[in-house]
Amino acid sequence: MTRRLNAELKRQIMEFAVSFFQMGVLSLLSNELLLMMDFSSTTSEMATLGHLYDQFEASGILLNLEMVSRCLSDIPDHIARPYAVSFVTDGGVNRIVATNWNTKFPAELYRDLFRFEKSDIGVLIAALEVPDTLQFENGYQSNSYEAVHIVMRRLAAPCRWVDLSMEFDLRPQYLSVIFNNTVMLLFSKWGNFIRSLDHHFLDRDHLEIYAEAFQLKGCPLEDVVFTIDGTKQIFCRPGHGLQNAAYCGHHHQHCLGYQFIELPTGINIVMGPYNGFEHDSTSVKMIRLEEKLTDLLDFTSEGGVAYKVFLDSGYALGNTFITPFSRRRILSPEERRFNRE
Repeated sequence: MTRRLNAELKRQIMEFAVSFFQMGVLSLLSNELLLMMDFSSTTSEMATLGHLYDQFEASGILLNLEMVSRCLSDIPDHIARPYAVSFVTDGGVNRIVATNWNTKFPAELYRDLFRFEKSDIGVLIAALEVPDTLQFENGYQSNSYEAVHIVMRRLAAPCRWVDLSMEFDLRPQYLSVIFNNTVMLLFSKWGNFIRSLDHHFLDRDHLEIYAEAFQLKGCPLEDVVFTIDGTKQIFCRPGHGLQNAAYCGHHHQHCLGYQFIELPTGINIVMGPYNGFEHDSTSVKMIRLEEKLTDLLDFTSEGGVAYKVFLDSGYALGNTFITPFSRRRILSPEERRFNRE
């Protein structure tokens, strides 16, 4: 962060310094000389003190004006602040706004930088219902185009805020505030929807297509429609009494756990977060995920089939959950082939 001192601000500082000097130091010196003149016994002595008073006052003003001017001229044009970023422009003239976003990044870079095409940006803003202007509690402001670009850029690949400062012409602190508040805005609006199982792409017709896709990939079981897996999000040691809840003894890291329902189309339904120490099997039991999926995937009462879900060996075998054969015993060739496929 930098603060530019322009000529007007320097002039105001100089005027204040001169006024303070004249009102303070010169006032004291003048009073002392006047007292000496009052106690002088002869006319010649009074005249001499008066002449010294005039000369001293004039010399003092000139001397201190020169000193103040020299000090002010030595003040740098930029005063560095913590996390100073010299490549951020004054006033943020290169920030993304509705009028320049179309020329900010080349279209051929969008898939690499944002995981979306350039033509998708307007569709995303409308679908996510991001407001045109975003006002945050600390006074920062942004707009829908800037906020969506920052969120997508940050989530597309691991990167530091300082690395993105030059791209978006914003300080790291500013980028962090926009990202965090935009994510919280989207979660408050869409959190229940994205963690729900009530979607049109989970109806019977779509499940039949998913089962066919697994068969085309050589799945050894029929009627498997998607998979479930867990992951850990690693982060630094947290405060506020959350260290024990976030510590994972298996990874020896602080983290949060998430469960993903992975569809053949590439869509993921995310469940979580869970405490860092929770096992994958425990996490799905906490939300009774198998019972919910059984109700969703069982069409036997309608003359259909009961679809299944693949999971790794970290989960418990169930009616709907299918896991590999345990490797704690000697497996038969058929069982080893099943695990491989």
